[in-house]
Amino acid sequence: DSFNLCARYFEMQRVPVLGGIFNKVAPTGFYGIDNCRKYLRMYMAVSRPRQRVYGLIPQHEALAAMAAEETCGIAYKRPKDKPSAGPLTAADKQVLEAVAQLFRENVDMQA
Repeated sequence: DSFNLCARYFEMQRVPVLGGIFNKVAPTGFYGIDNCRKYLRMYMAVSRPRQRVYGLIPQHEALAAMAAEETCGIAYKRPKDKPSAGPLTAADKQVLEAVAQLFRENVDMQA
């Protein structure tokens, strides 16, 4: 369970973990967003009562294209020279808007 692994790492570094935002959740089905929300909240209430579920981000086609670019932060090696990020492309802006919209719709920003 990646939340527990990551939360435990930060807790060992004495960084408080307030909760989590869970991504790539199926919109429907047994592992759908409604079931996941229900069981994640039950788990957090019992096993991590000081932490909460801030939101669940559903799978989204605009973000699926980025999956090939994702890297594991633990295995990442820093380059000697920092490459320039360059200007945002139209595709970059489209992905940023999709992520922003998903957060507005699925994450409790008032918490």
